Amino acid sequence: MLGNVSFLLGSTLLSLVLYLNLPPIRKAWIQSRLNLFLQKSSLILSNYENNLYTLPDTYSGEYEVSSLSPRDYYHRRSVGYIPVNKVADDKEYLKDLSVVNDIDSQKKKALAAKSRFYNRNINEIIPDIAAAVGYTPVVKPSFEVVAGKPGLLDRHRAYFEFTFLPCESKKVLIALPGSFSSPRAVMGEIDDYSNAYASFWAKKCWNVYSLPLTLPGKSFPRLGLSSYGIDVSKIVDLSEYIRIVHGQDAHIAIAGISRGARLAELVSLFADEIDGVISIGGSARYDFLTSEFSTSGKAKGNSWIEGISRDLDVLDLAVKLKKYVYVSVGIADAGSWGESGQSKIVSLIDMKNRLSDSLFFSYSLFRGGHEANPLQEVDGYEKLVF
Repeated sequence: MLGNVSFLLGSTLLSLVLYLNLPPIRKAWIQSRLNLFLQKSSLILSNYENNLYTLPDTYSGEYEVSSLSPRDYYHRRSVGYIPVNKVADDKEYLKDLSVVNDIDSQKKKALAAKSRFYNRNINEIIPDIAAAVGYTPVVKPSFEVVAGKPGLLDRHRAYFEFTFLPCESKKVLIALPGSFSSPRAVMGEIDDYSNAYASFWAKKCWNVYSLPLTLPGKSFPRLGLSSYGIDVSKIVDLSEYIRIVHGQDAHIAIAGISRGARLAELVSLFADEIDGVISIGGSARYDFLTSEFSTSGKAKGNSWIEGISRDLDVLDLAVKLKKYVYVSVGIADAGSWGESGQSKIVSLIDMKNRLSDSLFFSYSLFRGGHEANPLQEVDGYEKLVF
């Protein structure tokens, strides 16, 4: 019996020593999982709302959180898919994060490579990004109207349908859904994390178009298109159709949520007809986490350029092209503290600081998760542009 007690105490002490010597990111991960387990087991009271929608002290002085939140005017849905973290207990992780990144040699190499990449003419940079995401089309943009049908033949003479909500104005929005969503959802026919955002733009007398996206993984190498490239090519063709229909004096913006946001960001670089982009829960979700130089160990890209194509520098390029950029991110989506969330809000801080004097950039943080905050997004973008 005494031996068992001694073994238990020794194991506990060893576990404690190992835990204290873990990197901050690992300690924070263990804390968040333990906290979630205790709440699910009803062993502690849930502090769900406060944790999810409160910025930690590290960033509370950097941002003003929007007074508009979808939780106040739209359906109050569960955000249980977001890891519950004790924000106050993760301050050590947030404090140490910059130190960890600064001393990491691979991070420094990535930043140096990134600096060299951007120290070139923008007309040289964009083709490289296009190649990285798989948009190297062998057919030039074009379209053909199909009589009696709500769609177009694209440059490859492949038919695709679009949804259209008309209004008597010169304001036009292309509204892209996210993964596992659809035009019907963004238009308000189905309820999901899109929060029917396109319908709010329609109510403000924007002409709204939406089209379904290609499933990730599908590609056409002989046409120079990845799954992202296929969607980009269709959207570029649609933008040319919209320009002809609505006139040269129309303001054409493109918005997207989640995967749709990334597509919207990329299209803003490749489509001459696009005047502005609204990124909802998009690039602020990525930094170097997708790069082979990532400190997270979750690298997915084949080269550091894949990381660049996913981070907020894409929007820096859009601003350099004189495109209006509005970024909207829910606090819970931008701050999954202790795991990958730190990069989301750090990316936004960096962009805010770089473009603080720009007349082409604005952003909003709101109390919410991975979802749209359409009232704020419409108002914020219109103030930026008009």
